[in-house]
Amino acid sequence: MGRPQEVSDQEIIDAGLAIERDAGRPARPDAIRVRLGGRGNAGRIRRVWEEFVTRREQEAERNRDPSRALSPAMMAFMTADLEQRKTEDTRRFMSIYRAAEEDLAARFAAERESVQTEMAALKGRLDEAYEENASLETQSSDLRKLVAEANNAQKAEQKRASTMEAHSKRLREELANTKGQLERTRSDLTEVKTELAKMTERAIAAETLAKA
Repeated sequence: MGRPQEVSDQEIIDAGLAIERDAGRPARPDAIRVRLGGRGNAGRIRRVWEEFVTRREQEAERNRDPSRALSPAMMAFMTADLEQRKTEDTRRFMSIYRAAEEDLAARFAAERESVQTEMAALKGRLDEAYEENASLETQSSDLRKLVAEANNAQKAEQKRASTMEAHSKRLREELANTKGQLERTRSDLTEVKTELAKMTERAIAAETLAKA
């Protein structure tokens, strides 16, 4: 498509004034462009016309005679112009508001999905930690029993003292290793619980923000 044929500022102003005379209402930039036969850039027409209207209003304000009331036609024109501006401002505000609302909803949905995913992963880790802890508890109990049995056997069988001592030592080392693993698992479990509590707080905060 070719570039719109340019028109002068005065042509734009004259077209707007002609519309106001014929229609008895404020001229709109799109109506001015139609009046000009589709010539001119829409953005430039809007800018030139709005600047003219502003200058006209400022001039009217400076020249206003307090002793004379506005004519009904001028009052109607100014009222219609004000209503049109209010309508356009309201339309722009609602457009911005809807866009912001949609953006907030999208961000909240993404955040909620992320929190739910992380919470599911943490719950899985917590279940695994519980299972591992139970297994280590069982192993620890079994090893303690074995140590006790080894000690009793050592007392009862003095002839096998050296062999049983070595066996008892090995079992004690295994017990120590198992206890170490158990402590580490308990520490990991505490961290997982803490992280899950934080994620739960985030989820509650996100839900509260959505309801607000």
